Amino acid sequence: MPRFARRSLLATALLPWPALAQAPWPRRPLRLIVPYPPGGNSDLLGRLVAASLATRLGQSVVVDNKPGAGGTTGAAEAARAEPDGHTLLLGDIATHAIAPALNPTVTYDSLRDFEPVARLTSVPLLLVVPASSPHRTLADLLIAGRSRQGLTFASAGIGTPQHLAFARLAAMAGLQAEHVPYRGSAPAVTDLAAGRVDAMIDGTVVPQVRDGTLRALGITGDRRGAQLPEVPTIAEAGVAGYAFASWHGVFAPARTSEAVVAQLNAEVNRALEEPAVRDRLLSLGIEPRPDTPAGFRAHVTEQAAAMRELVRATGARAD
Repeated sequence: MPRFARRSLLATALLPWPALAQAPWPRRPLRLIVPYPPGGNSDLLGRLVAASLATRLGQSVVVDNKPGAGGTTGAAEAARAEPDGHTLLLGDIATHAIAPALNPTVTYDSLRDFEPVARLTSVPLLLVVPASSPHRTLADLLIAGRSRQGLTFASAGIGTPQHLAFARLAAMAGLQAEHVPYRGSAPAVTDLAAGRVDAMIDGTVVPQVRDGTLRALGITGDRRGAQLPEVPTIAEAGVAGYAFASWHGVFAPARTSEAVVAQLNAEVNRALEEPAVRDRLLSLGIEPRPDTPAGFRAHVTEQAAAMRELVRATGARAD
């Protein structure tokens, strides 16, 4: 064997095992599981992020809609995927904070089975009433809710962020409020606009507020929204200390390498800085909220604990 060949073999033998085992990433197209049907905000967000990542990574990123069981069907599939950085999940407050607290049959753990890669958003919700409602301010609604007759409020389903956000408001403000769950926001908003229910908290109603179909009485975030700055926060409008915000983020299966997580985090954060992405999200009332993997993990941990307590306090159960 030539001397240079023996030296090459010797050098290779002396390399640490991780250096030999680690292959370039990404090696093939990525799959981004969106655990909801096409057409909603989660799907839109997933497609915006996927398009940007594809350009930055030089590999296509395929959005794979896997709806079912309030988002937990797709989340469970992502948790079982190979931790090689080629399968990702667009998770949210429902999949990683509410569902595990609400439903004992959920098959994954929010943190043990995932690597939080990058936080994407903070989504304050709007408290709205029909345009024909006599309640023109939050103070009006509180008076009605504290009366003997009380209120009815719609949501996208039992245990959804919309349900729990209103349940928190009712508990903090001392309201008599009957929950009317629907299967999704669209039918709930339709009945609300028609006056069949009194109120609703939801994150998809900015267009209906702008066109005058619904009236916004407050926003659930800790500050006013950029798209409707005239709408006060619920806290400043009369329920001190109230705040609730939905959120989204990118997750990978547990044991995905730190190097891949770090690279993905950097690229996702750059995607959120793109003017086209940022402007599209803001137009929907969605605030981009980039973070580090450690910061996002801390947020998921805090949210999981908060939602467990809120589910316990409201007595909500999976439907």
